[in-house]
Amino acid sequence: MSADHDFQVMIDAFWRRSGHDRPDLGAGGVALAAEMGPGELRAARKELARLERQVGKLEQRESQLHERLATHATDYEKVAALDSELRAVMAERSRTEVLWLELAESIHRS
Repeated sequence: MSADHDFQVMIDAFWRRSGHDRPDLGAGGVALAAEMGPGELRAARKELARLERQVGKLEQRESQLHERLATHATDYEKVAALDSELRAVMAERSRTEVLWLELAESIHRS
């Protein structure tokens, strides 16, 4: 199997798990790499790296919140506040992952 096929399988699996609708990148979404100039492609790759770092930070934050939830399991008010924060972090990570995938897919098409 080709690398393109493997990449496409990975993208398809993510969209099935995410519960989000797969964006139509050719219909006003992220510009396709074939339409990007060298400067735009470089900027897109830098943005991809930034999004990767952001996902990593959000994953760390999520892990910290899980640890704090376990530590304060008997304090209902604390657990409720931490759960609310955890849900917000998880939503932000999900949004960031979707942006990363859209951008990665558009760059990969080059």
